[in-house]
Amino acid sequence: GDDEFIKVWIKNKDILFAGSFRVHPDPRMSLGPDDELKIEGLVSGDDGVYTCKVNSQIEPNSIQHKLVLPGPPKLKTHPESGEVKVMKGEPFEIGCSASGKPDSVITWRHMNDSSINVAALVKDNVIQIDSAELKHSGTYECTAANGYGDPVVGFITVSILGKPTVTTTLQWTPGFAGSLSAELLCVAHSATPSSTRWVRDDGTWLLHGESVHLFTAGNHYTAKFKDVSERDFGNYTCESKNKFGVTMDTVELSNVPTKPYVVPIEAPNTTTYEISLSTVTPFPVTKYVLFIRAEKHADEVDEWRNITLPRHHQQKTGSKHATNYLITNLEPGTKYEAYAAVSNENGMSRLTDFKFTTASDALQEEIKDDPNAGNSSTQNRALSVHMVGCITVALLSLFFC
Repeated sequence: GDDEFIKVWIKNKDILFAGSFRVHPDPRMSLGPDDELKIEGLVSGDDGVYTCKVNSQIEPNSIQHKLVLPGPPKLKTHPESGEVKVMKGEPFEIGCSASGKPDSVITWRHMNDSSINVAALVKDNVIQIDSAELKHSGTYECTAANGYGDPVVGFITVSILGKPTVTTTLQWTPGFAGSLSAELLCVAHSATPSSTRWVRDDGTWLLHGESVHLFTAGNHYTAKFKDVSERDFGNYTCESKNKFGVTMDTVELSNVPTKPYVVPIEAPNTTTYEISLSTVTPFPVTKYVLFIRAEKHADEVDEWRNITLPRHHQQKTGSKHATNYLITNLEPGTKYEAYAAVSNENGMSRLTDFKFTTASDALQEEIKDDPNAGNSSTQNRALSVHMVGCITVALLSLFFC
């Protein structure tokens, strides 16, 4: 009969009862008349595998019961402090984990920039970044949900340390009786305390006065010129400084258009490349122009193509003018160098130079097979843009006469 066997109750690897002898001190546990295990007032820690085993050589001599207690998840951020500070260019790692049954699904988002595809960065609920950039800064939200109770949310704030980043823009607005006002905006980002100011061509600080008003709102630094005249023309530099160094960005106040800003609309294919050009001027744009040549013809001035862009596709928002253009008749698998300029009734902007490479025939077939091959990161690698102050008189006369 049963009396000749000793029954042992085990939770995971811990012995609870050996026969009628209590080994585990938990008073909520007891044995019933048939040696069944009873647990009162279940809590989450009671989850586990319970084994009833007898000292018999006859198989089977044990039986297992798995106790699963469903309930809302508990979330833990890594690091637990929820704060990460890392130098620009250094690696960092953040993560979230959840306990509770059933297992939770954890989702992520970037609270400061909804355009960031955080899901693409997450692997096993961990985000590993090899080289920290400003775009990685901000607060990350991870949410755990398993169908029981409300989802649980955790937050991790990442601060990228280093020199400030600075971006300047110009906006013109109509003033009184045909006059014009200009607003210079500087946006400075720094994870550590910084000082930011506007500086004139001659190195002197721009000061609040009758002709210019200075405003600060958070990390936005605005210089507003009323009734702009020729005496106000010149380069204005926004200078931001913290303990890691100084960063500057310059905007030109002039009656001619600003240097055009060139961005790709999509990555180049074999024979075409679509770009967007934008500039700022309070006066109507009279001409957009591109100069393009293949780098293999760099020593032959006659190989430059002069393209005047049609203006009927132009979009205007305030004093910002923009147009898209599809460059055609390109050669597959070829590196190109190009310049862009914009004119109004007062003259021509300074030049923006940029380079791009068309896809080879083989790569184009690969892109067709993989619709993600032409994503934004590919576009950004395909186009490198920087500003130049001037170009030779010969080149200018060649295209603008």
